[in-house]
Amino acid sequence: MALTERDLRKLINTKQSSSEFQGSPSISNMIDGQMAVQKESNNQLAIYRKKFGRLWKSYMSSNGDEYVKRNLNVKGKTKSRVTAKDLIFEKGPELTIDSGAITTINSFHTVDVESSSSDNLDTINGGSNGQILILKPASASRTIVIRHDEGNIITSDGSNFSMNDGNDTAVLFKDDSKWFVLVTINAQ
Repeated sequence: MALTERDLRKLINTKQSSSEFQGSPSISNMIDGQMAVQKESNNQLAIYRKKFGRLWKSYMSSNGDEYVKRNLNVKGKTKSRVTAKDLIFEKGPELTIDSGAITTINSFHTVDVESSSSDNLDTINGGSNGQILILKPASASRTIVIRHDEGNIITSDGSNFSMNDGNDTAVLFKDDSKWFVLVTINAQ
């Protein structure tokens, strides 16, 4: 029996039902053209497709971030590590010190005092292990004092660092629960 044009359109427009796997999809348990979505614990959601006898895999995120689990191919060159050549620190909102603490949500913030013309910064909440954070004062007329070992901040020389000029800068690195001040710049 020959297929009619209507039968062909129906076949072409037929959607595959959702396939979620327990374990990992593999070449042996999928048919050519089949797609599957799978989430391993402590991993990103992944989409698999078997095509041309190979299993293709791509990670997904809810916010558009890209995740690379193995090597990164950039302009035809495979990279097993990524360098900071084109690194840009996204500026987040201005943070106001509250009881000696701020909560970072980006890698670059200006910081303002709570109520007076000077305030102490003892604790930085938020951030990810291995993150670099750049802090600058929000105003040249206010002083932010980053205090050594009063909360979770450790300065490189063991002394407090005052930022009281709009160009003063502190660069920090998070390791576990501590923020280590790597570089300080007084623009005066």
